[in-house]
Amino acid sequence: MAKLVVVVMSSVDSFYEGPGGAGDLEPTGVDDGFNGYNADVVAGAAVVVIGHSSFKDFSSYWPDRESADDASDAERRFAAAYNPLPKVVASRTPGSVNVPEAWVGNTRVVGDDLVGEVTRLKEEAAGVGGGDVVVWGSRKVWTQLWEAGLVDELHVVAGTGVAGAGTQVFPDGAVLTRLEARMLPDSQCVLSTYRVGPS
Repeated sequence: MAKLVVVVMSSVDSFYEGPGGAGDLEPTGVDDGFNGYNADVVAGAAVVVIGHSSFKDFSSYWPDRESADDASDAERRFAAAYNPLPKVVASRTPGSVNVPEAWVGNTRVVGDDLVGEVTRLKEEAAGVGGGDVVVWGSRKVWTQLWEAGLVDELHVVAGTGVAGAGTQVFPDGAVLTRLEARMLPDSQCVLSTYRVGPS
């Protein structure tokens, strides 16, 4: 099977979001290096899996970002690769997912059988040699896939912020093997990549 790679941002003290709850990302202190790394990841992706809430955030920002006057080079690179990529949106209310016009041809919404759908995606991606299945953000989605044994790697980009409280990145009882740790170019962010499971 193809790999399922989860990419998340984090505060120095390993919080995925701050004490404000869903979407409270400012305490992570992540800079534009995260976008640059994501541009590299998306270049090797076959398909993106994303939760409904994260999809709303992404779809309101990325479709026009490649040509936006205030976009960074990293944002433009990410948007150029991400916009045409096949996307699978996981939602308990599929009828409420609004797909932007730019993504209508490459976006599919799935309801209850997320585990079965992602298993099929991993098999299909491996069959055509088309790259990884990638999840950005969407913690509820990837936690469900983690519990089903489908997550192969976790890539954590830690910024300089200290959240102090909030939602922890790592699931309870996680067993991980570190593959790499390094600072991202032109960034204060530190990337740590892990294989899920013992060494």
